[in-house]
Amino acid sequence: MSADMTGPKKYMVDGERVGEVVDTDPNGCVWLRPPGGGAEWSPMDPSRLREPDADELSRAQILGAPLIEAQP
Repeated sequence: MSADMTGPKKYMVDGERVGEVVDTDPNGCVWLRPPGGGAEWSPMDPSRLREPDADELSRAQILGAPLIEAQP
């Protein structure tokens, strides 16, 4: 089973790190990626993942938003 890549981005917090959920499997493994890109990681203890609070979610959404090139 994989994360739904067509819907809104899903973010989770692993310790102090906020990550975008990029994949999951039936065994409960989750893979996260830093908002805006970077190396993916799998939490050591997925049971400790939590939903981001409002500030964490806002920061992740800003960092994960694509940059739009200004037109002259």
